Formats: sequence, C-alpha cells, structure tokens
Amino acid sequence: MVVADELDCVGVWLGALSVEDVEELETVLVAVEAELLAWMRRRLPEADAVVISDYRKGVVSPAVAQGIIEAAAAAGKPVVVDPKGLDYANYRGATVITPNAHDAAQAANVHMESEDDLLEAARRLSELCGDAALLITRGAAGMTLFASNGRVEVPAEARAVYDVTGAGDTVVAVLAVALGRGLPLADAVGLANTAAGIVVGKVGTSTVTLEELGNRLEDP
Repeated sequence: MVVADELDCVGVWLGALSVEDVEELETVLVAVEAELLAWMRRRLPEADAVVISDYRKGVVSPAVAQGIIEAAAAAGKPVVVDPKGLDYANYRGATVITPNAHDAAQAANVHMESEDDLLEAARRLSELCGDAALLITRGAAGMTLFASNGRVEVPAEARAVYDVTGAGDTVVAVLAVALGRGLPLADAVGLANTAAGIVVGKVGTSTVTLEELGNRLEDP
C-alpha cells in the first residue's frame, strides 16, 4: 500500500506557446481526510507494508499521516516514510523514516558538515519521531541507520554511478517489501542498499529486478 501526494508539473515550450500545469496547495478538508483514512482502512488487510510518500502537496496532512501510522501499527504492518518538510513529529510511530542527509539537516536545524552534526541531527529527529528508526541516506557515503538497538553504518555498494535518479525511491520500495516479508530492519536496510547500488548503475529512472538483486547478492 502506498499513500502519496506527488503531483507532476510539466512545462512545454513550443515556439511562442507555453503550456504549464499550476499547483494550488490548499489545506485538506476534514471530510477528505476522513474519506482517505476510511479508504486506507478498507485496503489495509490486503497490504504487507505501508509506504507514506510525502511531497508536501497537502494530502499527507498530520491527521492523515498519524491515522495511517496508528491503523497500520494496530494491524501489525510496518510503515516506511519518505518524508518531506520540517515537522517529523507527523511521522511519529512509523517503523522507519528515510530522509536524505540534506533534508534531515534542515528538519533538525543542523548545519551538516561532520559526523558529530549527523549524530546531533539524528538525536533531534529521534526525539520527535518516538520509536521510529531513522535511515539517513548519504549518497556516496552510503546510509546510516539509527534504531533503538544502536547505529549501523551501511556503505554504498554502487560499482559505477551513472544516474542517481530514483535511488531514494528504490530504497523505500525495497525496504518496505523486505519488512513486509518479515526481514529484520538491519537486513532489510542492507537489501535496500544493494538494490540502490544496482539502480544508480543505470541511466535514467530505472528499476531493479529480482534476478538482478539475486545475482548481486550471490556475487557481491
């Protein structure tokens, strides 16, 4: 199950003609929030895991985010959050939250230059997020997992980097699938990291197949 509010804006310029989509960001009505949550609760039994992909377009309001997380927790379903914005308290209670280092620094109001800065950002965000684990993606430096049982450094696995487009989405997707199938968090993170290493070795927005993932795991 994926709850997302990504809206694409496409501008096309043909000679003197310009066509552009215009976004209007408005507060979600309470009735709409209730309808979204009702839909989610109906579909939740069909899901092994839940992904909240927040693009700050308005759909993932605090009430919607918390309603999803609470319902998923009650049903025993892991929740992976791809966050946006500064208020990570909206995602309190999720299984794992996956900001990149830049977004984590902004949300924690930390100027990220050193490992100490990373630790301080994680500390501040953890206070907001409760028991949720933090998986901070760091580009060429890999990923760092901050969980209740400690910190785990996950080095990048890319053999060659051609295009990082979609790498974060790959991490979120594989992490959710792995957790949904019952893998421990640290193992799920390792699998997601391997998948991201495959994707960045391709040009453009790409996917990773089970065969590719299996081959990489057999021949690291």
